[in-house]
Amino acid sequence: MLQGSTEGYIVGENKVVCFQEASLYSIVENAINQIEEYERHVQSVTTPFMKLRYYPCGLSFHKDTIYQLCDGTGQKIPNLGVRPVIYEETSIAKSFLPESEYWRIVDFELDVEGGITD
Repeated sequence: MLQGSTEGYIVGENKVVCFQEASLYSIVENAINQIEEYERHVQSVTTPFMKLRYYPCGLSFHKDTIYQLCDGTGQKIPNLGVRPVIYEETSIAKSFLPESEYWRIVDFELDVEGGITD
């Protein structure tokens, strides 16, 4: 069972599970780069704690399998399934999304240092 969270980059109160659509090669490359960066930080005496964002393991799903979730009898569960995120400044995205969909917001501010979330 996958359990959602409201922590990290999640906007709003809904618990969500984040998925990444990418080739297997790209996912492995992300994991390796993140582990190498983590190891450099761990070896540095002056660098504070760093959270490891990617681990070299995972689950793979076909998009059509998780787009619309169903209960044990095969009945569709309304408003439950995978949806794409929206890359936008949080304040702007909140102006056009209902509060129940704030979880879709990925804060995206190109003119701010560190304002890009991958």
